[in-house]
Amino acid sequence: MTKGTQRQRAIARAAAMAFIALATACSDLESAAPTPNPSRDGGEDASTDASTDGRTPVGGAVSCTSEGAQRCASLELGAREVCVDGRWQAMSGCAEGELCRVEDEAAICSTTDEACVGHANENVCVGSALVSCGSSSATSQIACESSRHCEAAREEGACAVCLEGEHRCVEEALQRCNDEGRGWVLVETCETEALCNASAKACTAAACVEGVAHCDGDTLQHCSEDRSAFEDVEICNADLCDEESDECDVCLPESKRCEGDVAMTCANDGQSEVPQQCPERCAGSGTCVECIDAEDCDAPTNACEMAVCSPEGTCSAINRAANDACPAGACDGAGNCVCDDHDDCPGALNVCLASGTCAENTCGDGVVAGSEECDDDNSTTTDACADCQVAECGDGYVQSGVEECDPNASGWSTTTCDDDDCEIRVYVRCNGSDNPCESYGCNVGGCAPSCAQPCPTVPGWPIAGCGFHNGCQLRCVDGDCPFGMVCLDFGAGLMCGYQ
Repeated sequence: MTKGTQRQRAIARAAAMAFIALATACSDLESAAPTPNPSRDGGEDASTDASTDGRTPVGGAVSCTSEGAQRCASLELGAREVCVDGRWQAMSGCAEGELCRVEDEAAICSTTDEACVGHANENVCVGSALVSCGSSSATSQIACESSRHCEAAREEGACAVCLEGEHRCVEEALQRCNDEGRGWVLVETCETEALCNASAKACTAAACVEGVAHCDGDTLQHCSEDRSAFEDVEICNADLCDEESDECDVCLPESKRCEGDVAMTCANDGQSEVPQQCPERCAGSGTCVECIDAEDCDAPTNACEMAVCSPEGTCSAINRAANDACPAGACDGAGNCVCDDHDDCPGALNVCLASGTCAENTCGDGVVAGSEECDDDNSTTTDACADCQVAECGDGYVQSGVEECDPNASGWSTTTCDDDDCEIRVYVRCNGSDNPCESYGCNVGGCAPSCAQPCPTVPGWPIAGCGFHNGCQLRCVDGDCPFGMVCLDFGAGLMCGYQ
Protein backbone atom coordinates (compact mmCIF):
# COMPACT_ATOMS: atom_id res chain seq x y z
CA MET A 1 0.00 0.00 0.00
CA THR A 2 1.39 3.39 -0.97
CA LYS A 3 1.67 6.30 1.43
CA GLY A 4 -0.86 8.20 -0.69
CA THR A 5 -3.41 5.38 -0.37
CA GLN A 6 -2.90 5.14 3.40
CA ARG A 7 -3.43 8.88 3.71
CA GLN A 8 -6.57 8.76 1.57
CA ARG A 9 -8.02 5.97 3.68
CA ALA A 10 -7.28 7.80 6.89
CA ILE A 11 -8.98 10.93 5.58
CA ALA A 12 -11.97 8.96 4.36
CA ARG A 13 -12.45 7.22 7.71
CA ALA A 14 -12.10 10.47 9.62
CA ALA A 15 -14.72 12.09 7.42
CA ALA A 16 -17.03 9.14 7.93
CA MET A 17 -16.92 9.42 11.70
CA ALA A 18 -17.80 13.12 11.47
CA PHE A 19 -21.05 12.13 9.81
CA ILE A 20 -22.10 9.42 12.26
CA ALA A 21 -24.02 11.70 14.62
CA LEU A 22 -25.82 13.39 11.76
CA ALA A 23 -26.53 10.09 10.05
CA THR A 24 -28.03 8.64 13.23
CA ALA A 25 -30.40 11.57 13.55
CA CYS A 26 -31.41 11.19 9.91
CA SER A 27 -32.01 7.48 10.48
CA ASP A 28 -34.43 8.24 13.32
CA LEU A 29 -36.37 10.66 11.13
CA GLU A 30 -36.49 8.17 8.29
CA SER A 31 -37.83 5.39 10.50
CA ALA A 32 -40.74 7.66 11.48
CA ALA A 33 -41.71 8.30 7.88
CA PRO A 34 -44.32 6.11 6.15
CA THR A 35 -42.90 3.09 4.32
CA PRO A 36 -43.72 2.97 0.58
CA ASN A 37 -45.39 -0.18 -0.76
CA PRO A 38 -43.08 -2.20 -3.01
CA SER A 39 -44.22 -2.46 -6.59
CA ARG A 40 -44.90 -5.83 -8.14
CA ASP A 41 -41.46 -5.87 -9.80
CA GLY A 42 -39.52 -5.61 -6.56
CA GLY A 43 -39.31 -1.85 -6.06
CA GLU A 44 -38.88 -0.43 -9.58
CA ASP A 45 -41.68 1.07 -11.59
CA ALA A 46 -42.28 -1.08 -14.64
CA SER A 47 -42.05 1.91 -16.96
CA THR A 48 -38.50 2.92 -15.97
CA ASP A 49 -35.65 2.50 -18.44
CA ALA A 50 -31.94 3.28 -18.23
CA SER A 51 -32.52 6.61 -16.46
CA THR A 52 -32.02 7.02 -12.73
CA ASP A 53 -35.63 8.02 -11.94
CA GLY A 54 -37.18 5.95 -9.18
CA ARG A 55 -33.98 4.17 -8.23
CA THR A 56 -32.29 4.09 -4.87
CA PRO A 57 -29.25 6.43 -5.06
CA VAL A 58 -26.97 3.75 -3.68
CA GLY A 59 -25.96 0.27 -4.73
CA GLY A 60 -29.17 -1.40 -3.61
CA ALA A 61 -30.23 -2.19 -0.05
CA VAL A 62 -30.02 0.37 2.73
CA SER A 63 -29.05 -2.21 5.37
CA CYS A 64 -25.46 -3.12 6.22
CA THR A 65 -23.62 -5.29 8.73
CA SER A 66 -20.05 -3.97 8.98
CA GLU A 67 -20.13 -0.90 11.21
CA GLY A 68 -17.94 1.89 9.88
CA ALA A 69 -17.51 0.26 6.48
CA GLN A 70 -17.75 2.58 3.49
CA ARG A 71 -18.96 2.25 -0.07
CA CYS A 72 -19.43 4.37 -3.17
CA ALA A 73 -22.93 5.52 -4.05
CA SER A 74 -24.07 4.31 -7.44
CA LEU A 75 -25.70 7.19 -9.22
CA GLU A 76 -23.71 10.25 -8.16
CA LEU A 77 -20.05 10.49 -9.11
CA GLY A 78 -17.85 10.81 -6.05
CA ALA A 79 -20.75 10.16 -3.62
CA ARG A 80 -19.86 7.98 -0.64
CA GLU A 81 -21.72 6.22 2.17
CA VAL A 82 -20.81 4.80 5.57
CA CYS A 83 -22.44 2.00 7.55
CA VAL A 84 -23.94 3.44 10.77
CA ASP A 85 -26.14 1.39 13.09
CA GLY A 86 -26.81 -1.18 10.37
CA ARG A 87 -27.83 1.31 7.68
CA TRP A 88 -25.96 3.02 4.84
CA GLN A 89 -25.80 6.76 5.42
CA ALA A 90 -24.40 9.55 3.28
CA MET A 91 -20.91 10.87 4.06
CA SER A 92 -18.79 13.59 2.50
CA GLY A 93 -18.31 13.15 -1.25
CA CYS A 94 -15.19 13.42 -3.35
CA ALA A 95 -14.04 16.71 -4.80
CA GLU A 96 -15.12 17.75 -8.28
CA GLY A 97 -13.32 15.70 -10.93
CA GLU A 98 -12.62 12.85 -8.50
CA LEU A 99 -14.13 9.39 -8.42
CA CYS A 100 -14.87 7.06 -5.55
CA ARG A 101 -13.42 3.58 -5.25
CA VAL A 102 -13.40 1.08 -2.38
CA GLU A 103 -10.28 -0.47 -0.90
CA ASP A 104 -10.44 -2.56 2.30
CA GLU A 105 -13.90 -1.18 3.19
CA ALA A 106 -12.67 2.41 2.79
CA ALA A 107 -14.21 4.64 0.12
CA ILE A 108 -11.29 6.69 -1.16
CA CYS A 109 -11.18 9.38 -3.82
CA SER A 110 -8.94 9.39 -6.87
CA THR A 111 -8.71 11.53 -9.97
CA THR A 112 -9.99 10.32 -13.31
CA ASP A 113 -6.48 10.65 -14.75
CA GLU A 114 -5.15 8.20 -12.13
CA ALA A 115 -7.79 5.72 -13.24
CA CYS A 116 -6.56 6.00 -16.83
CA VAL A 117 -2.90 5.16 -16.16
CA GLY A 118 -2.11 2.13 -18.29
CA HIS A 119 -5.50 2.35 -20.07
CA ALA A 120 -4.91 4.86 -22.86
CA ASN A 121 -7.83 4.87 -25.34
CA GLU A 122 -9.78 2.37 -23.23
CA ASN A 123 -12.81 2.44 -20.94
CA VAL A 124 -12.43 1.65 -17.24
CA CYS A 125 -14.81 1.30 -14.34
CA VAL A 126 -14.03 3.02 -11.08
CA GLY A 127 -16.74 1.71 -8.80
CA SER A 128 -19.96 2.59 -10.59
CA ALA A 129 -18.31 5.32 -12.69
CA LEU A 130 -17.53 4.57 -16.33
CA VAL A 131 -14.45 6.55 -17.36
CA SER A 132 -13.40 6.93 -20.99
CA CYS A 133 -9.66 7.41 -21.32
CA GLY A 134 -8.03 9.29 -24.16
CA SER A 135 -4.41 9.15 -25.22
CA SER A 136 -3.24 11.23 -22.27
CA SER A 137 -6.10 11.67 -19.78
CA ALA A 138 -9.76 10.99 -19.09
CA THR A 139 -12.12 12.45 -21.69
CA SER A 140 -15.51 11.71 -20.09
CA GLN A 141 -17.20 9.90 -17.22
CA ILE A 142 -20.68 8.49 -16.73
CA ALA A 143 -22.43 7.43 -13.52
CA CYS A 144 -23.81 3.92 -13.93
CA GLU A 145 -26.46 2.42 -11.65
CA SER A 146 -23.89 0.10 -10.05
CA SER A 147 -20.44 -1.30 -10.63
CA ARG A 148 -22.10 -4.34 -12.23
CA HIS A 149 -23.89 -2.08 -14.71
CA CYS A 150 -20.53 -0.46 -15.47
CA GLU A 151 -18.58 -3.68 -16.03
CA ALA A 152 -21.35 -5.30 -18.09
CA ALA A 153 -21.02 -2.85 -21.00
CA ARG A 154 -17.66 -1.24 -20.27
CA GLU A 155 -16.01 -2.29 -23.54
CA GLU A 156 -18.81 -0.59 -25.49
CA GLY A 157 -18.28 2.61 -23.53
CA ALA A 158 -21.76 2.63 -21.99
CA CYS A 159 -23.57 1.64 -18.82
CA ALA A 160 -25.65 -1.52 -19.04
CA VAL A 161 -29.39 -0.87 -19.05
CA CYS A 162 -29.97 -4.04 -17.08
CA LEU A 163 -28.16 -7.09 -15.75
CA GLU A 164 -28.21 -10.75 -16.72
CA GLY A 165 -31.21 -12.51 -15.18
CA GLU A 166 -32.96 -9.23 -14.28
CA HIS A 167 -36.73 -9.06 -15.04
CA ARG A 168 -39.30 -6.28 -15.17
CA CYS A 169 -42.96 -5.80 -15.88
CA VAL A 170 -44.42 -3.40 -18.41
CA GLU A 171 -48.12 -3.70 -17.77
CA GLU A 172 -48.93 -7.38 -18.58
CA ALA A 173 -45.60 -7.97 -20.33
CA LEU A 174 -42.95 -9.83 -18.35
CA GLN A 175 -39.53 -8.91 -19.76
CA ARG A 176 -35.96 -9.98 -19.06
CA CYS A 177 -32.65 -8.33 -19.75
CA ASN A 178 -31.08 -9.36 -23.04
CA ASP A 179 -27.69 -11.02 -23.18
CA GLU A 180 -25.87 -7.76 -23.97
CA GLY A 181 -27.47 -5.92 -21.05
CA ARG A 182 -28.53 -3.17 -23.43
CA GLY A 183 -32.30 -3.76 -23.56
CA TRP A 184 -35.27 -5.98 -22.72
CA VAL A 185 -36.88 -8.97 -24.43
CA LEU A 186 -40.38 -10.33 -23.87
CA VAL A 187 -40.61 -13.48 -21.78
CA GLU A 188 -44.36 -13.83 -21.41
CA THR A 189 -47.53 -11.81 -21.54
CA CYS A 190 -49.46 -12.41 -18.35
CA GLU A 191 -53.27 -12.61 -18.27
CA THR A 192 -53.47 -9.51 -16.17
CA GLU A 193 -51.12 -6.79 -15.08
CA ALA A 194 -51.49 -7.94 -11.46
CA LEU A 195 -50.09 -11.38 -12.32
CA CYS A 196 -46.87 -9.98 -13.76
CA ASN A 197 -44.26 -10.49 -11.03
CA ALA A 198 -40.75 -9.38 -11.91
CA SER A 199 -39.27 -10.51 -8.59
CA ALA A 200 -40.62 -14.02 -9.08
CA LYS A 201 -39.65 -13.83 -12.76
CA ALA A 202 -43.02 -15.31 -13.67
CA CYS A 203 -46.70 -14.63 -14.22
CA THR A 204 -48.02 -15.58 -10.81
CA ALA A 205 -50.20 -14.30 -8.02
CA ALA A 206 -47.69 -15.65 -5.53
CA ALA A 207 -45.03 -13.31 -4.20
CA CYS A 208 -42.31 -15.61 -5.48
CA VAL A 209 -41.57 -18.93 -7.16
CA GLU A 210 -39.81 -21.77 -5.44
CA GLY A 211 -36.17 -22.13 -6.49
CA VAL A 212 -35.90 -18.61 -7.85
CA ALA A 213 -33.32 -16.47 -6.06
CA HIS A 214 -33.73 -12.73 -5.80
CA CYS A 215 -31.44 -9.87 -4.91
CA ASP A 216 -33.00 -7.02 -2.96
CA GLY A 217 -30.13 -4.62 -3.46
CA ASP A 218 -27.21 -6.37 -1.78
CA THR A 219 -29.38 -8.88 0.08
CA LEU A 220 -29.71 -12.40 -1.38
CA GLN A 221 -33.23 -13.78 -0.89
CA HIS A 222 -35.06 -17.10 -1.39
CA CYS A 223 -38.74 -17.74 -1.77
CA SER A 224 -40.53 -18.81 1.44
CA GLU A 225 -42.13 -22.23 1.61
CA ASP A 226 -45.61 -20.78 1.22
CA ARG A 227 -44.42 -18.49 -1.61
CA SER A 228 -45.87 -15.53 0.17
CA ALA A 229 -42.64 -13.53 0.36
CA PHE A 230 -38.91 -13.54 -0.19
CA GLU A 231 -36.81 -14.27 2.88
CA ASP A 232 -33.35 -12.85 3.49
CA VAL A 233 -30.56 -15.40 3.14
CA GLU A 234 -27.36 -13.34 3.20
CA ILE A 235 -26.24 -9.74 2.93
CA CYS A 236 -23.56 -9.49 0.26
CA ASN A 237 -20.92 -6.86 -0.11
CA ALA A 238 -21.87 -3.90 -2.29
CA ASP A 239 -22.94 -4.93 -5.83
CA LEU A 240 -21.96 -8.57 -5.27
CA CYS A 241 -25.38 -10.17 -4.93
CA ASP A 242 -25.69 -12.66 -7.83
CA GLU A 243 -29.20 -13.98 -8.19
CA GLU A 244 -28.36 -15.93 -11.35
CA SER A 245 -25.83 -18.03 -9.43
CA ASP A 246 -27.84 -17.82 -6.19
CA GLU A 247 -24.85 -16.67 -4.16
CA CYS A 248 -22.83 -13.71 -3.02
CA ASP A 249 -19.89 -13.13 -5.30
CA VAL A 250 -16.45 -12.32 -3.97
CA CYS A 251 -15.83 -9.95 -6.87
CA LEU A 252 -17.37 -8.83 -10.13
CA PRO A 253 -16.68 -11.55 -12.73
CA GLU A 254 -13.66 -10.75 -14.95
CA SER A 255 -13.12 -7.40 -13.22
CA LYS A 256 -9.64 -6.27 -12.24
CA ARG A 257 -8.32 -4.20 -9.39
CA CYS A 258 -5.09 -3.36 -7.56
CA GLU A 259 -4.21 -4.50 -4.10
CA GLY A 260 -1.03 -2.59 -3.46
CA ASP A 261 1.21 -3.58 -6.34
CA VAL A 262 -0.61 -6.85 -6.96
CA ALA A 263 -3.09 -7.02 -9.85
CA MET A 264 -6.18 -9.01 -8.88
CA THR A 265 -8.34 -10.55 -11.63
CA CYS A 266 -11.76 -11.89 -10.74
CA ALA A 267 -12.66 -15.38 -11.99
CA ASN A 268 -15.55 -15.86 -14.41
CA ASP A 269 -17.80 -17.18 -11.63
CA GLY A 270 -17.02 -14.25 -9.36
CA GLN A 271 -15.97 -16.57 -6.53
CA SER A 272 -12.23 -15.99 -6.45
CA GLU A 273 -9.47 -13.64 -7.53
CA VAL A 274 -6.20 -14.54 -9.23
CA PRO A 275 -3.26 -12.42 -8.03
CA GLN A 276 -0.40 -11.24 -10.24
CA GLN A 277 2.56 -9.54 -8.61
CA CYS A 278 3.48 -6.51 -10.70
CA PRO A 279 7.24 -6.02 -11.20
CA GLU A 280 6.87 -2.33 -10.33
CA ARG A 281 3.41 -0.75 -9.90
CA CYS A 282 -0.24 -1.69 -10.27
CA ALA A 283 -2.42 1.11 -11.63
CA GLY A 284 -5.90 1.90 -12.83
CA SER A 285 -8.09 -1.17 -13.11
CA GLY A 286 -5.51 -3.80 -12.20
CA THR A 287 -2.87 -3.13 -14.85
CA CYS A 288 0.84 -3.67 -14.22
CA VAL A 289 2.80 -0.58 -15.25
CA GLU A 290 6.24 0.89 -14.78
CA CYS A 291 4.91 4.02 -13.11
CA ILE A 292 1.80 5.80 -11.92
CA ASP A 293 3.40 9.22 -11.70
CA ALA A 294 6.82 10.76 -12.26
CA GLU A 295 7.88 10.03 -8.67
CA ASP A 296 8.03 6.33 -9.58
CA CYS A 297 10.66 7.02 -12.26
CA ASP A 298 14.41 7.32 -11.74
CA ALA A 299 15.67 10.88 -12.02
CA PRO A 300 17.65 11.47 -15.26
CA THR A 301 21.38 11.99 -14.88
CA ASN A 302 21.03 15.11 -17.03
CA ALA A 303 20.08 18.00 -14.74
CA CYS A 304 18.17 19.64 -17.61
CA GLU A 305 15.87 16.67 -18.11
CA MET A 306 13.02 15.53 -15.91
CA ALA A 307 11.26 12.21 -15.56
CA VAL A 308 7.66 11.84 -16.72
CA CYS A 309 5.19 8.99 -16.55
CA SER A 310 3.27 8.49 -19.78
CA PRO A 311 -0.45 7.65 -19.94
CA GLU A 312 0.62 4.10 -20.77
CA GLY A 313 2.47 3.93 -17.45
CA THR A 314 6.02 4.01 -18.82
CA CYS A 315 8.88 6.24 -17.68
CA SER A 316 10.68 8.61 -20.01
CA ALA A 317 12.57 11.91 -19.85
CA ILE A 318 11.79 15.28 -21.38
CA ASN A 319 13.79 18.52 -21.47
CA ARG A 320 13.24 21.04 -18.73
CA ALA A 321 12.01 24.48 -19.72
CA ALA A 322 14.46 27.20 -20.67
CA ASN A 323 15.84 29.15 -17.71
CA ASP A 324 15.12 26.33 -15.22
CA ALA A 325 17.92 26.26 -12.69
CA CYS A 326 20.64 23.63 -13.02
CA PRO A 327 23.99 23.11 -11.24
CA ALA A 328 25.93 25.09 -13.87
CA GLY A 329 23.50 27.95 -14.33
CA ALA A 330 20.29 27.57 -16.34
CA CYS A 331 18.81 25.07 -18.81
CA ASP A 332 18.49 26.17 -22.44
CA GLY A 333 15.32 24.21 -23.17
CA ALA A 334 17.20 21.71 -25.33
CA GLY A 335 18.54 19.60 -22.50
CA ASN A 336 21.76 21.56 -21.95
CA CYS A 337 22.89 23.27 -18.77
CA VAL A 338 24.65 26.50 -19.75
CA CYS A 339 26.69 28.93 -17.68
CA ASP A 340 27.20 32.70 -17.78
CA ASP A 341 30.36 32.98 -15.71
CA HIS A 342 32.73 30.90 -13.62
CA ASP A 343 30.59 31.36 -10.52
CA ASP A 344 27.94 29.20 -12.19
CA CYS A 345 30.36 26.28 -12.31
CA PRO A 346 30.86 24.54 -8.96
CA GLY A 347 33.21 21.75 -7.98
CA ALA A 348 35.77 20.30 -10.36
CA LEU A 349 34.03 21.72 -13.44
CA ASN A 350 34.90 25.24 -12.42
CA VAL A 351 35.37 27.01 -15.76
CA CYS A 352 32.62 28.50 -17.93
CA LEU A 353 33.73 28.17 -21.53
CA ALA A 354 32.64 30.52 -24.29
CA SER A 355 30.18 27.85 -25.43
CA GLY A 356 28.38 28.13 -22.08
CA THR A 357 29.62 24.72 -20.96
CA CYS A 358 31.20 24.09 -17.58
CA ALA A 359 34.51 22.27 -17.81
CA GLU A 360 37.49 21.38 -15.68
CA ASN A 361 40.07 24.15 -15.78
CA THR A 362 43.12 23.33 -17.93
CA CYS A 363 45.98 25.54 -19.04
CA GLY A 364 45.54 26.46 -22.68
CA ASP A 365 41.73 26.47 -22.71
CA GLY A 366 41.65 30.26 -23.15
CA VAL A 367 40.05 30.89 -19.76
CA VAL A 368 41.98 32.42 -16.85
CA ALA A 369 40.87 30.63 -13.70
CA GLY A 370 42.23 29.34 -10.44
CA SER A 371 45.96 29.95 -9.98
CA GLU A 372 46.44 31.00 -13.60
CA GLU A 373 47.86 34.47 -14.31
CA CYS A 374 47.10 34.26 -18.01
CA ASP A 375 45.79 31.84 -20.63
CA ASP A 376 46.39 32.60 -24.31
CA ASP A 377 44.63 29.48 -25.59
CA ASN A 378 47.82 27.69 -26.63
CA SER A 379 50.57 25.52 -25.20
CA THR A 380 53.47 27.64 -26.43
CA THR A 381 56.05 28.37 -23.71
CA THR A 382 58.18 30.90 -25.61
CA ASP A 383 55.57 33.68 -25.71
CA ALA A 384 54.46 36.15 -23.04
CA CYS A 385 52.32 33.51 -21.30
CA ALA A 386 54.15 30.30 -20.45
CA ASP A 387 52.34 27.54 -18.52
CA CYS A 388 49.59 30.11 -17.88
CA GLN A 389 51.97 32.35 -15.92
CA VAL A 390 53.23 35.73 -17.10
CA ALA A 391 56.68 35.19 -18.66
CA GLU A 392 59.64 36.47 -16.62
CA CYS A 393 63.34 35.87 -16.37
CA GLY A 394 64.03 32.71 -14.43
CA ASP A 395 60.73 30.96 -15.24
CA GLY A 396 62.53 28.20 -17.12
CA TYR A 397 61.48 29.32 -20.60
CA VAL A 398 63.26 31.57 -23.10
CA GLN A 399 60.75 34.20 -24.21
CA SER A 400 61.13 34.68 -27.95
CA GLY A 401 62.29 38.14 -29.01
CA VAL A 402 62.69 39.29 -25.42
CA GLU A 403 65.16 36.99 -23.68
CA GLU A 404 68.48 35.59 -24.93
CA CYS A 405 68.46 32.77 -22.43
CA ASP A 406 66.99 31.64 -19.12
CA PRO A 407 69.16 30.27 -16.35
CA ASN A 408 66.50 27.69 -15.44
CA ALA A 409 65.82 26.53 -18.99
CA SER A 410 67.22 23.29 -20.32
CA GLY A 411 70.90 23.73 -21.39
CA TRP A 412 71.32 26.99 -19.50
CA SER A 413 72.60 27.95 -16.08
CA THR A 414 73.47 31.04 -14.13
CA THR A 415 77.03 30.55 -15.41
CA THR A 416 75.96 31.00 -19.01
CA CYS A 417 72.89 33.20 -18.53
CA ASP A 418 72.51 36.25 -16.39
CA ASP A 419 69.64 35.62 -13.98
CA ASP A 420 68.85 39.34 -13.73
CA ASP A 421 68.13 40.07 -17.36
CA CYS A 422 68.38 36.65 -19.07
CA GLU A 423 71.26 37.77 -21.31
CA ILE A 424 74.03 35.38 -22.30
CA ARG A 425 77.33 35.71 -20.51
CA VAL A 426 79.74 35.39 -23.47
CA TYR A 427 82.97 36.48 -21.84
CA VAL A 428 82.92 34.68 -18.57
CA ARG A 429 86.32 35.10 -16.99
CA CYS A 430 88.13 32.39 -15.13
CA ASN A 431 87.70 32.90 -11.40
CA GLY A 432 84.91 35.34 -12.20
CA SER A 433 87.28 38.30 -12.70
CA ASP A 434 88.81 40.27 -15.53
CA ASN A 435 92.28 39.09 -14.59
CA PRO A 436 93.91 36.43 -16.69
CA CYS A 437 94.48 33.03 -15.21
CA GLU A 438 97.62 32.60 -13.17
CA SER A 439 98.63 29.95 -15.63
CA TYR A 440 98.04 30.93 -19.26
CA GLY A 441 97.49 27.44 -20.48
CA CYS A 442 93.90 26.53 -21.47
CA ASN A 443 92.01 23.55 -22.80
CA VAL A 444 89.04 23.38 -25.14
CA GLY A 445 86.00 23.28 -22.90
CA GLY A 446 87.64 25.00 -19.99
CA CYS A 447 90.32 27.34 -18.77
CA ALA A 448 93.56 26.32 -17.17
CA PRO A 449 93.27 23.84 -14.33
CA SER A 450 94.13 26.55 -11.82
CA CYS A 451 91.01 28.50 -12.84
CA ALA A 452 87.91 27.89 -10.73
CA GLN A 453 85.22 28.05 -13.42
CA PRO A 454 84.97 26.11 -16.67
CA CYS A 455 83.94 27.77 -19.86
CA PRO A 456 80.17 28.14 -20.19
CA THR A 457 78.15 26.25 -22.71
CA VAL A 458 76.20 28.20 -25.31
CA PRO A 459 73.68 25.93 -27.11
CA GLY A 460 74.57 25.59 -30.79
CA TRP A 461 77.95 27.20 -30.57
CA PRO A 462 81.10 25.19 -29.88
CA ILE A 463 83.68 26.59 -27.48
CA ALA A 464 87.03 27.26 -29.07
CA GLY A 465 88.85 27.66 -25.80
CA CYS A 466 90.42 30.46 -23.81
CA GLY A 467 90.62 33.57 -25.85
CA PHE A 468 91.01 37.27 -25.26
CA HIS A 469 92.09 37.97 -21.67
CA ASN A 470 91.95 34.22 -21.18
CA GLY A 471 88.20 34.33 -21.44
CA CYS A 472 86.18 31.56 -23.01
CA GLN A 473 85.77 32.07 -26.72
CA LEU A 474 83.05 30.80 -29.08
CA ARG A 475 83.98 29.31 -32.42
CA CYS A 476 82.36 30.66 -35.56
CA VAL A 477 79.78 28.40 -37.20
CA ASP A 478 79.62 28.76 -40.97
CA GLY A 479 80.90 32.30 -40.56
CA ASP A 480 78.12 33.28 -38.13
CA CYS A 481 78.16 34.25 -34.48
CA PRO A 482 75.42 34.87 -31.90
CA PHE A 483 74.46 37.99 -29.96
CA GLY A 484 75.66 40.55 -32.47
CA MET A 485 79.20 39.27 -32.59
CA VAL A 486 81.14 38.80 -35.78
CA CYS A 487 83.54 36.13 -36.91
CA LEU A 488 87.13 37.35 -36.37
CA ASP A 489 90.53 35.86 -36.94
CA PHE A 490 92.34 35.90 -33.65
CA GLY A 491 95.33 34.04 -35.09
CA ALA A 492 94.26 30.78 -33.54
CA GLY A 493 91.37 30.36 -35.93
CA LEU A 494 88.07 32.11 -36.59
CA MET A 495 86.34 32.98 -33.35
CA CYS A 496 83.40 35.16 -32.33
CA GLY A 497 83.98 38.60 -30.93
CA TYR A 498 82.97 42.21 -31.02
CA GLN A 499 84.75 44.69 -33.32
